[in-house]
Amino acid sequence: MFQNPQNEQILETLLRQAAEAHVSHAYLLLSEDPAVLQAAADRFAAALVKTPADRVDVTHAKPNLITVDDVREGINRTVMVRPYGSDYKVYIVREAELMNAQAQNALLKTLEEPPDYTVILLLTGNEDAFLPTVLSRCVKLTFFPEEKTGEAADDTLSELRREVRNYMDSIPFRDVRSLVRLTDYAGKNKILYRELLEEVQAWIRDILVYKTGKNAADLIHGDALSTVRTLAGCVSYERGGRVLALLSKARRMAELNVNFEMALSQVLLELRGAAEEGL
Repeated sequence: MFQNPQNEQILETLLRQAAEAHVSHAYLLLSEDPAVLQAAADRFAAALVKTPADRVDVTHAKPNLITVDDVREGINRTVMVRPYGSDYKVYIVREAELMNAQAQNALLKTLEEPPDYTVILLLTGNEDAFLPTVLSRCVKLTFFPEEKTGEAADDTLSELRREVRNYMDSIPFRDVRSLVRLTDYAGKNKILYRELLEEVQAWIRDILVYKTGKNAADLIHGDALSTVRTLAGCVSYERGGRVLALLSKARRMAELNVNFEMALSQVLLELRGAAEEGL
């Protein structure tokens, strides 16, 4: 299933535990790749439950927050109801790091005294967001990103570069929607944060290089000469330096898995403001 042998080994361990009925009540599945976490959770849940009703995918009303009411409604309210046709009832919480302290404390009550048939899977990219008391009651399994190869990798990078190019092209037209689109794209593709930030940095580099009067052949984005020329005529060296500083900050925040979208938005706003200042 997985290309990465370490991920495959972890999954095999989980499936063996399911087959031998030696399952823990709570697991923290950790990875920067949400697709890997979802695939692992789906396979493990499929090995544990025999009817769809015994799998519960916990949802939350707010896009960036899992509240105490979400935990109470999604888990605590039904946890005492026995499975319908399986030996286990599995609860899957995606982006579990979005639980605030109150939500985690509500979950803790279930983790402390879970029914023997309960298995809770917390999927996350940031274990630092959890209370120590919650972490201590979970089996932590760290998965690794799956490397994309060949045409799939090329298509992914092409899409990323296209999204950034669209944003750069839109700046002279003061199109606010383009900032929202690129920020949303970053949020849905967090695993690509390095590539995304490197692409934005390459654009800033081209803008500053063009300002020095260098030949267009020195540009990374020579095929976008018109846009580079326009932005170079608007963005000062000082504001360009500020954008680069914010890029470094965004990279650190992404590596810590803390508000990457907000950090990227600051970069894009600074660049847009720098350009509009000179338009």
